[in-house]
Amino acid sequence: MDRQNRDLKDYLDYLQHIKKYSPHTVRAYKQDIQQFLDYFRDNDLKVDKDNIRDFIATIYMQTQKKTTISRKIYAVKSFFA
Repeated sequence: MDRQNRDLKDYLDYLQHIKKYSPHTVRAYKQDIQQFLDYFRDNDLKVDKDNIRDFIATIYMQTQKKTTISRKIYAVKSFFA
């Protein structure tokens, strides 16, 4: 298991066991963070301000629900905080 996957697993465990988030929320956060990580890996990009903006633009084009977009952004922000 590489460091990113280990960090993600630890973060999801924290959300579930310490923060007591629902299994549904933890699953959604996992998908959101994995989507972010995959975007950068698949496009061979480094994480910087411009590429993060491009990622956000991509999710805006993929979904119309503002609540979903907000959750995705919050999930990624909280993972890297």
